[in-house]
Amino acid sequence: MVLMTAASTPFVRASADWTAGQAVGRVLVASGAAFGAANLFQWGLMSGLLPLHPAWLSLSWPVALAVFFSVLIRVRRNPSPGARTAGGWSRRAIAVQLSVVAALLAVSAATGRWETMAWATVSTPALYAAAWAVAALRTRRPVLALPAVAGLAGAATIALLLGSPAQHLASAATLLFTALIPGLLLITARSEA
Repeated sequence: MVLMTAASTPFVRASADWTAGQAVGRVLVASGAAFGAANLFQWGLMSGLLPLHPAWLSLSWPVALAVFFSVLIRVRRNPSPGARTAGGWSRRAIAVQLSVVAALLAVSAATGRWETMAWATVSTPALYAAAWAVAALRTRRPVLALPAVAGLAGAATIALLLGSPAQHLASAATLLFTALIPGLLLITARSEA
């Protein structure tokens, strides 16, 4: 509860002087929190920890998407140039993720092997890893490679656990280290003058 309060507090104080990093941090926190919680819910339900009917699984992603997109819309409405930059980056990242899912869908349809779609779960941390690696190279800040390494480790772990309830626990942990924590750090970082 404390983490969620800390994560949501920066959204309350909309500011016209957000840096791109602070705006991206808000998007990352929303992604890490919403999709991390959805993965924890799926893990709990699929592992038997939550005594709910499996039909509840169908609600986790629509709820996560609604939370994420409500924050993304709010960030994009902020008048700061940093928020506009973050909005553009997030649109491109969403387009890349949808392209990966569309490619997996095409392969699944062509081969009749629909289990191929499960690899979309692995693609998300791999894309986070690629984004953090690019950020580390472009900014010449090696510390930004840490979430990239976490993303690669998470993708490998999820691939090994694919099809088991533990895959969702690994996904939630990966989002913690590739989105939620880095997002909180970006939000609270002092802008360089």
